[in-house]
Amino acid sequence: DYDFFACVKTSQAREVGCRPGWESWSDTTLPICTTMAELSLHEKMDWAVFNAEQKIVENRTGCKVPCRYKEFNIVGEPQSGSANILGPIAQKSFTFGFNFASTDITIKQEAWVYPPLSFVAEMGGSLGLFLGVSFLSLWEILDVFFKFFRK
Repeated sequence: DYDFFACVKTSQAREVGCRPGWESWSDTTLPICTTMAELSLHEKMDWAVFNAEQKIVENRTGCKVPCRYKEFNIVGEPQSGSANILGPIAQKSFTFGFNFASTDITIKQEAWVYPPLSFVAEMGGSLGLFLGVSFLSLWEILDVFFKFFRK
């Protein structure tokens, strides 16, 4: 039974060379971490995976997302750190920032379903057909009327 989360955690543990002692998702054949530097590296990698989008996690770990899964998103949770990047002036004032949900870019272009030239042509054809039929009907009525009164 494939577990994406276990795959990611095992990939991280292999990269560090050990696994945290309390963690049950990583490969149990790996040794348990013994130094704070190793645990700190695990924490840093956890935050990197937590803040990365799916395709980056897949590329970094080599783990593939299952064909069927449930996805839960937290929308609107504030991210810290932008004021530190902008400097001390920004820490004393209001700053506004946003993060993109994905780095994928989709470009969409609108196209007329019914181009203007086709619309004019079809409208003219329909109008001509209806007016032509109406005019022909009127002409036939007048023709019958004149033939009736000539006799």
